[in-house]
Amino acid sequence: MKFIDVSSVLALMALAAPSFAAPSVSSSSLIPPSLNLFPKPPKSCYTLRENFVGNSFYKNFDFEAIPDPTHGRVNYTDMATAVSHNLTYADDWTETFILRTDYTTVLDPDGPGRNSVRLRSKKLYTNHVAVIDLRHMPQGCG
Repeated sequence: MKFIDVSSVLALMALAAPSFAAPSVSSSSLIPPSLNLFPKPPKSCYTLRENFVGNSFYKNFDFEAIPDPTHGRVNYTDMATAVSHNLTYADDWTETFILRTDYTTVLDPDGPGRNSVRLRSKKLYTNHVAVIDLRHMPQGCG
């Protein structure tokens, strides 16, 4: 059985590097500011901005029921199909979101591909850190 279990948290955190002033140097300093080539770097500040746990995953991602852009043998489904075919499962009590491909259907070599899920975030992120707590992550071929 192949599935991805985003078990407890998918947290997106904005990376906010605080602004800082150049170190001040007094007139009694032995090293003039122009020679201070290695100032201490600022400490980065991470702040939790988004937290997707259990059913909130459904509210923050769109299911893309589109033809495979890589022309592979996959059939991307909409959310209703994914839920009804048990390709996704969410539970707020256990803080679990499961995402998987269809692993039971025997495919016809000349027929359509396997049902799967393609997700896209509803928000666009530029500077962020994504922290994902995975219970299981399958490895593909190759």
